[in-house]
Amino acid sequence: MRYSPRSLRDSSYSYLSSRPSKVKLSRDTNEEVKVQRTFVNYETGAPLLPSDIDKFQEYGGKRIRFTMDEVKGMTAMQQGGDGGGNNNVGLRLCGFKPLSTLR
Repeated sequence: MRYSPRSLRDSSYSYLSSRPSKVKLSRDTNEEVKVQRTFVNYETGAPLLPSDIDKFQEYGGKRIRFTMDEVKGMTAMQQGGDGGGNNNVGLRLCGFKPLSTLR
């Protein structure tokens, strides 16, 4: 395999320009800190499970509730896959109804 000066320059630049990821350190002990985010019910102080958390979208003056699983499914459909390597997920518009047939 032959390398041109340009390809060697580009590959060495990308190798040298890659930086390690940031690590959060404790201010007092200088030890690595693990960051963890939890959601808490403000009325009871109890931690919330992921199944307890819902997302809402306002549509037509009403709040529509979505579970986290539904949000993940819609996100995967928008990105063109189901997260498992299947890229055939999506919506297909088959036709329109006349406005007079809708209530």
